[in-house]
Amino acid sequence: MTKFLLALVCLLALSACGPEHKSVLEPLTPEEADELAGKYEHFINIYERVIFPKVDKLPEHSLFRQKLEKLTYGDFMEFYLLDKEEWEKRFSEEWKQRYDMNRLNQQVDSIVVYWKSRYPGRLPTSNIGKPLDVDMPNSVYDYLMTLKDSYREWIIKDLIDETFENEIIYVGERVMIEKYKYNPLAYTLLHGEPHSNYVKEKIESENK
Repeated sequence: MTKFLLALVCLLALSACGPEHKSVLEPLTPEEADELAGKYEHFINIYERVIFPKVDKLPEHSLFRQKLEKLTYGDFMEFYLLDKEEWEKRFSEEWKQRYDMNRLNQQVDSIVVYWKSRYPGRLPTSNIGKPLDVDMPNSVYDYLMTLKDSYREWIIKDLIDETFENEIIYVGERVMIEKYKYNPLAYTLLHGEPHSNYVKEKIESENK
């Protein structure tokens, strides 16, 4: 029994010393890189074009570089190869529920009726959204001047954009936040500290 436990401990120790458990601060040998290439798709290309150049550019004594001691090659590759499809489907559905087109059409109808009754013969200005507490930027008015009365779809677009974002931007932002939460260190290494700080501040503001 003792020999079995000892063998098990040795096996676990050896597995924990594989290249996927090395910090991204430690360069890989060709043999280690080949081993990881057998576990992670396109690893060699990712190592040479992403991981190594980004780590190499970091100042030797920077605080972020010191934090990367905890980020392993295995952790980074799991992050890099994340399947975003489920997140994208989830947030796309969330956006559709939040900005239901039937509701938006009703809002637009209310705005059009209000505007035409109060200002007959005039094109909408930045005050068009006031009955619904939705601001319309003056830039929309400038464009509407060329469309005469064909402004309905622009009102819908602006209601969405001013309330939050269009679907592509909304989904992209939510997926970005989920990726950061999954592994902040890997996210920061991949995208840089300024962008990572932007995402972190966005998360903190939403949690207030």
